[in-house]
Amino acid sequence: MAKFKKIFIACCFVLALFTLAVPLLSSAVAEPGDALNRLKEVGGSAYGVGEEEPRDVTEIVGGIIKTALSIMGIVAAILIIYAGYVWMTARGKEERVTKAKETLEAAIIGLIIIMAAYAFTYFVVDRIMQASSTPTTTPTP
Repeated sequence: MAKFKKIFIACCFVLALFTLAVPLLSSAVAEPGDALNRLKEVGGSAYGVGEEEPRDVTEIVGGIIKTALSIMGIVAAILIIYAGYVWMTARGKEERVTKAKETLEAAIIGLIIIMAAYAFTYFVVDRIMQASSTPTTTPTP
């Protein structure tokens, strides 16, 4: 069992490294002088740097909330995978199966709450952005 855990952890580590390395390798530039230009282009558009008008507070707060909810969604997915792993390796031990079921139920309920919060946040921030960007015009006689 210990050998299986070591192999499982090693596979997860390699998968994580591969997941991080693929975008870096796929975006390799052809010539070295172009790397600085591409870096400036990406850095200039990140987080509103170099924009002509400053970002709105609602946009910043909405982005922070959406990022936090996305991270929580990833944690919930990891908990679901963990619960499945515990259930599959329970070998008929009722307490481990019960623990796995409880973890799975809690993770699914949490995922539903996270998805609802994300949808609510998206709706509210979108409405606030629409309301704040709509110019108020007075009718001309």
